[in-house]
Parts: sequence; structure tokens; C-alpha cells
Amino acid sequence: MAYKITFVDSRISDDFLNDMVLNLGKVPPRFKYKFKMLDSDRKVYFKGLATSTDSFAPLDDLGELYGCTDIQYKEGCRWVSL
Repeated sequence: MAYKITFVDSRISDDFLNDMVLNLGKVPPRFKYKFKMLDSDRKVYFKGLATSTDSFAPLDDLGELYGCTDIQYKEGCRWVSL
């Protein structure tokens, strides 16, 4: 699964992360599934777009480094934890 980060919370001050944020004007059509990563207090640290809704890859690759404990994918009108 491939994914792109579209939002990094301002509580995280990391120039590397800010440089990773995808320019939404250039999103390839295969990135059509929205996700977000949250910490244990349910605060959103990252949002992004993915090519599928069945992978922990964003959480494993990036989220855990910043204290995220949950990844949710948008299904219709609601967010569902994987």
C-alpha cells in the first residue's frame, strides 16, 4: 500500500515532516482513501490519503514515532479504526 501525508498537527515541530506533506493540487487518482492517525487521547496528529483501506503502514512507518496509537480510514460518513 502506498500513502501520502496531507496534514501534520502543529504540536509536531519537525521540518522533515513538514517537507513530506503532499501538495493537494497534485494528488494522483490512486490515492483516494482518507485516513487519520490519533494518539491515545484521540487527538489527530496526521491525516493522509492511501491506495487502500486495509493497512497499518502509515501507523507503522510514521505514527508510532510520534505517539499515535490508532489509524482510522474514512468509510462513507464515518471514521473506522483498523
